Amino acid sequence: MPTGVTTRVDLPKGFVATGTVSPQFETASTNGSFIFFRDQQNLTAVSHASQGKPDLYAYSLGSEEPIDLSAVSAFETSKESADVKGVLGASRDGTTVYFVANGVLTETPNARGQKATPGECGEGTGQGVPGGKCNLYVAHLGGSGEWETQFIGSLSNEDAPSWSPEEFDLGALTSRVSPNGQFVAFMSNVSLTGYDNRDANPAAEGARDEEVFLFDRSSGHTTCASCDPNGQRPTGVFDHEAGGEGLGLLVDR
Repeated sequence: MPTGVTTRVDLPKGFVATGTVSPQFETASTNGSFIFFRDQQNLTAVSHASQGKPDLYAYSLGSEEPIDLSAVSAFETSKESADVKGVLGASRDGTTVYFVANGVLTETPNARGQKATPGECGEGTGQGVPGGKCNLYVAHLGGSGEWETQFIGSLSNEDAPSWSPEEFDLGALTSRVSPNGQFVAFMSNVSLTGYDNRDANPAAEGARDEEVFLFDRSSGHTTCASCDPNGQRPTGVFDHEAGGEGLGLLVDR
């Protein structure tokens, strides 16, 4: 608005792009200094996007470089497409972003010693390989101007509302990023902290319940906010649309 200029952001940086033109907006920083989008095109020299396997890009409006495009999910040492499935959110200033991808973007394990493995994740609930894992990452823009990626843990296809709510309904998004980007809260039915989240109700037939998790980027640790502190398994009550509840909060009307 200050310059009165409209700029196209999905243009290659320094070379001719290859791949399918398919930009998809994901999120932006509060002040608009960073815009994040996915694209199946190779828009930078280090990107490995391909048909159906997009990279995550950041377009920045900086004081020194008015126009700058970087591949958040690709690096010089990466040899495969990130295959980014969605973004949970970003910090207020856009220097930290949380996203889910199938690719192995770092060999460094998380705080529990777990490493990322190739995922089989879809872009929405019920998509992808049944029971397939989805790699959750955080990328932070370091002082060198490079995005530093950290593996948080492997989620499941059923956790898709944390990064890809049905019909892009933000009211159904089950994740939040703190303004400073240090924390992300999300939901998962994977036992990320070792808690036995198999529902104790016999009618659940051993199904795993979704729990609320909190990740701290500074420490690298993930804690379960909703797990029973006494270690007892959860006992749920099945809520279904045919029972009169319909969509919305899982509480009695």
